[in-house]
Parts: sequence; C-alpha cells; structure tokens
Amino acid sequence: MNNRILIALILILITIKSKSQNKDCAECGCFSNSSPIWKVEFDKKGTEYLVRGDSIKYYSKNVKLLIEELNKRKQVKAKFIKISKSVVYVKILNTTTLTQKLGTDGANSYLAILVFTLTEYSGHKKVYIDFKEGDHGGKPGLRDRSYFKDKFIACPDK
Repeated sequence: MNNRILIALILILITIKSKSQNKDCAECGCFSNSSPIWKVEFDKKGTEYLVRGDSIKYYSKNVKLLIEELNKRKQVKAKFIKISKSVVYVKILNTTTLTQKLGTDGANSYLAILVFTLTEYSGHKKVYIDFKEGDHGGKPGLRDRSYFKDKFIACPDK
C-alpha cells in the first residue's frame, strides 16, 4: 500500500513539473516554429530559448536532409561527413562566417541549432563539428545538448 502511494506521489510531481515547464516556456515568449530545424528566440528580458521545429519529425531520421535545411536557412554552411555509432560528424565549410562574422552569440546560436537539430533523432546523441578555430564559436570538437544548457533554455513541443 505504501509503495502505491509513493509511486502515485512521484507521478503527480513529475506531471506538475512537466506542466510548469511548458507553462514557463509559453509565458516567456517562445514562438511557434514551423520549420524542420530548431531556432533561437528571445523573450522581452533577452533570455535565449531554443524552439523545436514543428515539422522536424518528418526529417529527423535523415541527417543529410536536415543539414540541407540548415544550409538553406543559415549563413553558416555545414557538410555531412559520416555517422559513427551515436555521433554525427559534420564539417563547417565557411569557417570565417562562423568564427569571425557572427560574433560570440551568433556562433553559439548556430552551433546550438546545429546540435539540437542533428540530435533530434534518438539514435544520434552527439555531433562532432570540425572547423578552423577563430575568435568565436569555441573549439572544434564533440558537442551534445547538455553543452548548451547554461546558454539556452530548450522549449518543449507545444
């Protein structure tokens, strides 16, 4: 009997926490995103949010197609290299745009969008990003969603 009550309380707490996260996201100004990629939005306070693309579910298992969609919408261009185990490997083709022209915030936003978009499919956990190091964007290397947890708030589906 005690186990049932404990399990019921845990489920209630999880439900409340999940609903409050969705509510916070809606109140903070997260907008809809009909594209197949993640995007960055700002609330009135300047807080940065990553918003999931509504149509990403139709593309999420096709990394090459997702990279094409990213390249259509963003100044920085990426090239698919390979997938090995749970890691997607990409190369940034126009490194100067990423590391010199976008600034620190722009470079971080692009890299977060790239990583969140390419790790949408549950089989892909990390992205190895190869580029020539510059003033912005950090160093080339392996990134996952947790890398950006202190920079952005990820908004769940609406």
